[in-house]
Amino acid sequence: MVYEAEAGDGASRAAIGLGTPPDSGNPPARHAQGRANARDPSEESAAAATGARAGALPRACVVGGPPGSGRTTELVERFLAALAEPGSEPATFVTASERAAAAVRARAEAQLRGASDELAVWSVARIAERLLRRHARLAAIDPSFPLVGRAERVLLVHDALDRLAPVAHDPMADPAQLAASLVDGIDRFKGELLLPEEARARAETALRGARDDSGRAAAARAVEVARAYELHERMLAERGWIDRLGAVVRAVELLRREPSVRRGAAQALGALFVDDYESLSLAEATLVAALASEARAVTVAVADASWIADRDAALRAREIEQEFVVDDSVKLGQSRRAPVRGQGWRVARTCDRAERAQLAAALCARAVSEHGGPSEVAVVTDDEPLAERVALALERLNMPTERGGRGAFFRRPEVRDVIAWLRAIADPADAAAAMRALARPPIELAQRDLARLSQSARRRRIDVPSAVAAALTSDQLTPEGRERLHAFHDLYTRAARAAATMRPDAFVLRLVRRLGMLRGAALAGDSENAARARNLGRLVETAARLCDRDPDASLADLVRLLSVAARAGVDPLGDDALEVSRAAVAVECACPPSREVSCVIALAGDATSRSELLTWAARARTEVVVVAAACNREVDELLAELGAETLELAATGPLERGPLDLVVAELASRLGETVSEVAGRIGEMRLDTHVDVDRAVVALLDLIKAVAVSERARAGEDPREVLAVSSAIIERAATDSQRELLARSSVDALLAGGAPDAYAPAANGDSNARPAAQPTGLEPFIPRRGDGLLLSASDLETYRLCPLRYKFARVFRIPQEPTLQQRFGIALHQTLERFHLHSDGSRAALLRTFEACWRRAGLGQGPREQALRERARRALERYFDRFGSERAAGGAQPLWFERGFAFRLGRHLVRGRVDRVDRRADGSFELIDYKTGKARSDADLADDIQLSLYQLAAREAWGIDCAAQSYLYVLTGEKVEVPATATNIERVVARVEELAAGIAEQRFEPRPAPDLCAACDYRILCPASEV
Repeated sequence: MVYEAEAGDGASRAAIGLGTPPDSGNPPARHAQGRANARDPSEESAAAATGARAGALPRACVVGGPPGSGRTTELVERFLAALAEPGSEPATFVTASERAAAAVRARAEAQLRGASDELAVWSVARIAERLLRRHARLAAIDPSFPLVGRAERVLLVHDALDRLAPVAHDPMADPAQLAASLVDGIDRFKGELLLPEEARARAETALRGARDDSGRAAAARAVEVARAYELHERMLAERGWIDRLGAVVRAVELLRREPSVRRGAAQALGALFVDDYESLSLAEATLVAALASEARAVTVAVADASWIADRDAALRAREIEQEFVVDDSVKLGQSRRAPVRGQGWRVARTCDRAERAQLAAALCARAVSEHGGPSEVAVVTDDEPLAERVALALERLNMPTERGGRGAFFRRPEVRDVIAWLRAIADPADAAAAMRALARPPIELAQRDLARLSQSARRRRIDVPSAVAAALTSDQLTPEGRERLHAFHDLYTRAARAAATMRPDAFVLRLVRRLGMLRGAALAGDSENAARARNLGRLVETAARLCDRDPDASLADLVRLLSVAARAGVDPLGDDALEVSRAAVAVECACPPSREVSCVIALAGDATSRSELLTWAARARTEVVVVAAACNREVDELLAELGAETLELAATGPLERGPLDLVVAELASRLGETVSEVAGRIGEMRLDTHVDVDRAVVALLDLIKAVAVSERARAGEDPREVLAVSSAIIERAATDSQRELLARSSVDALLAGGAPDAYAPAANGDSNARPAAQPTGLEPFIPRRGDGLLLSASDLETYRLCPLRYKFARVFRIPQEPTLQQRFGIALHQTLERFHLHSDGSRAALLRTFEACWRRAGLGQGPREQALRERARRALERYFDRFGSERAAGGAQPLWFERGFAFRLGRHLVRGRVDRVDRRADGSFELIDYKTGKARSDADLADDIQLSLYQLAAREAWGIDCAAQSYLYVLTGEKVEVPATATNIERVVARVEELAAGIAEQRFEPRPAPDLCAACDYRILCPASEV
């Protein structure tokens, strides 16, 4: 299974410590062909003397069967039996990952009686690392090399994107996510035992042979991944780092080149027990085969190929008898799990995407009661937004939920709290991070004071920490607000001084302690506090590993690593980050549950494959419930084969969390934090312990009040009446000191403003007809004109998409760093405006104007920017040709560009600017809005208010009626017309009134959506991105 050495130039391979290259004439077929093993040809005579032919395949016992048939159990029992034999030789259990190794080690140790030495249960990557460290001289490497994880590699590639200029990939994609996708591609090449030059040759050959646009685009991306692979290896070599798959590839070459090392390693490892063979990459399987060729006994567990989703892994499972001489075969055909045997399958069908999440939540509630608790149920989907919606729906049902999948670590509130402080200390200009540090424990500055502070910082053009220092003596703040700002200023200044002199790992630990985050976790024994302490420990461990790799690392280096890892959704500790299961429903995305459960609820979308669904189902012992889309024939055929029972179960309750639900969730979170903080201070010598206790009691009373309002409002009662009654009862039960704290609480105002009917306009369309919400303190900061609001089309669109983002951007006015996409759009808009208004109208003038606007927008000369620049130039030339041809043909003639408007809509003043207004040949008018992003979907256009608002503005502000309105997508030249009708006018008037009412009543709940959230500067502040 290991390639033999080939003659030829091995300089490039030797440069990274691998020796001479394998045959790369037909790399894609390498797996399908029989591969020579790791024996050196010089050993042929010795092998013949013992009756074995040179290059013979290793002999093995193969344990096969479907998921749940007990392959791992069988392998563990054989492993322990081998260790228990009198005078037994060594034995090693081999797994595909560190997580699997930890699980097997725990299972094996639980079965042993009495004390025992540490069991040899290792992942393939760990075996490779140990081999390289032990034989570092022969491998020509430093034995103390750092073994780096995926997060560090993503950061390396992220910092090198300008050098790579991956123009075949989306140049406006999030750089961190782009870097992560390149690292994934690099790992695929490494897993196939391809060196950088081999990978590039393969990709370039595919590009030359591509027959259509789709094939050329895919091949061009592969070429860029291969170029990234070359740079990636150089950067690792410069630092003396080795990644996990790199260690495997080096170990393969070491064993091929040094027969004595291979024999010694096999002797030290003894009998091999290899689990989940199908999960190994080609490189890992090659290393296993090299060791197996010298091992005294080998036992391999492999799943039936029909249950394997990955095509290459399924091929390895089918060809296992071509990789090993099978002396004995154990077929475990009867699964312990009913779903694998074709039993316990049920299906619920729905066409509505939102209803799928509601249905999954209802099914979870049923499954939890039937299967023994939340820890026995898991939800799996291949749709990240849908996973988020299911988690929200489960939260509404008060169901403990454990969100897995990409980026779960960075969604933990305690992790985000520490990262906010680290970001604010490393960069005082990071306003969003500083605002979170102020808003969260231990500071907890009131919303009104946060708004005043943020607006002051923006008005004076200073950073938030400087604004805090300036506000310490301000009489505009309440005494409590000044006290909290003093606490922040003291913590911040001390931490900033310490950060300049301490190692990042020591500093993070000190910061966590100074913020009081470990006090409650140390005293409380519940799983949530344990998880909290564990996640904080992982942050410290991340910093410690950074310092081990780079003794000169600074706090800024740590912040960059964490920021890039968070945006890419990469766990900073990678495979070593072993999760501790909690008593919660696991919600996973694009991967099977991390533990076996009794019931798996699988949300099969339009693109979910049969093999994916089977892989998810393999983790269920008793039942699989499929929530199926209406148009997935492959899944339907599978369910028909299995005889799945159809369920008729209505979804329960609305999916989206209303304002009341958000208040309840926030208060529940605050209660836990307050109790933890107070518990940590109970044992301290203090004279004001009663104040802390009162604070905790009031937090509980606020939560009780919120739950009462939420539950009874859901039952149809008037929330304001429930609030009044509940508040009176609670005040009678409270002590005098607690009543004082209750009087200062903003919870009543939040609850009064969080009634579910807040979005429904009054029957007569008059927003004044509704009961007014109680003020929450932000009224002075909401943009107003007279007795109404000051609104723009962009404000309304921001609020429509996410009210919380509107609050941060327009009420708090927290500065945003323009993204590459935003600056790109600004440059194109300015170019078209100035070309039409201030140039001679020639092609050369258009391109000159573009170059000037490009520089003015702050766009640089890096490769990514240059790729966008060329794309924009081509688009502008097409625009010029189309515009000229339309004018020459006597078509529509531009009348106005960037024309502003302002008009009254009820009590509110609406302002804005229209990109272009044309007069058509028939004398009618057309409104045109330029777009530089992706085309809007039909669903988005159906809910669009921007063009209809412009139509209304043209009538009210300019006195003209527009017969047409269109979006012009500048990059593609596509023009999409949106009907201009009286009905649209009526709809937009009602919609603007509705949105304005939400702003006036301060309904600023988050509305998470993956595309919007990925590019949002306020993610660090948003509670919807937490678990």
